[in-house]
Amino acid sequence: MADSPGGAPGQVHLWKVGDEKPYATWIAHNDSILDLKISANGKTLATGSADKLARVWNLATQKEVAKLEGHTSYVQAVAFGKDDAELATGGADKEIKVWDIAGQEKKSAFSGRSAGVTALHWTPGGQTLLAVGEDGSAASITEIKRHNGEQSSSPGTERKLSSVGDVLYSVTATADGKTVFGGGHDGSVYMWEAGKTAVKLDAK
Repeated sequence: MADSPGGAPGQVHLWKVGDEKPYATWIAHNDSILDLKISANGKTLATGSADKLARVWNLATQKEVAKLEGHTSYVQAVAFGKDDAELATGGADKEIKVWDIAGQEKKSAFSGRSAGVTALHWTPGGQTLLAVGEDGSAASITEIKRHNGEQSSSPGTERKLSSVGDVLYSVTATADGKTVFGGGHDGSVYMWEAGKTAVKLDAK
């Protein structure tokens, strides 16, 4: 969990299930933490902040593994990629960047969006990155091209699903990546199957 009063340093708290108090707390950023994700192997934590930085932490030691600097506004979304060696970040600057964590280097970037990025999700294997934004546009699917297991120098291709007319704050997909789900500002869940027009799911 992360918390911070507006404009104050962002803190991360770690709990063991069932405990009332966290067993570890540290200041991770100079401003509010807007997203955080644990890697698939459970060893590292990524945080994105209003201080324009993304950081990666060793959960066992709570020590910083990487500091990723390149966004010009809030980092609002983070997502671990292939083999937990990559991190995708999305910002209020309308940019998506993919980083090599160990080298703390940017591998590729995607721009040209009409609004800030609010959530990111990698499909298994790290071949496809899903992104949603603040303008009500649906999941923008970024297909990361790889050759022999490695990302090419090309940033990949992008295609967009139909708009839903709502700000989306979360996105995920089935394991095969064929069905995409997005969570909206008004509490609605939307579904796109095989690239078709979005369907608003009924809560009944």
